[in-house]
Amino acid sequence: MGSRPEWTQVRSVLLDVLVGLVHLHAHGVIHGDVKPANILVNALERGLLADFDISIDTKSRTSAAHVTRKSTIRAITRGMTAGFAAPEL
Repeated sequence: MGSRPEWTQVRSVLLDVLVGLVHLHAHGVIHGDVKPANILVNALERGLLADFDISIDTKSRTSAAHVTRKSTIRAITRGMTAGFAAPEL
């Protein structure tokens, strides 16, 4: 069993993930399943967001109601992790 990472390492990885989410949201993409298992750490100790199976490109949708209804159905059928669901779902 490995040792626990230092808080500074955890903070750095989480910051990388947040920067990634900002980038996705700026381009109209909702990840939809952000959870610890979908955060990868590379050899340089950089955080990477993974598992875009239920992600939604909001620019291809016509209304927020459509995105919410369709994304909820899609997320449930594709294996969304309920405890980590986005509040809008």
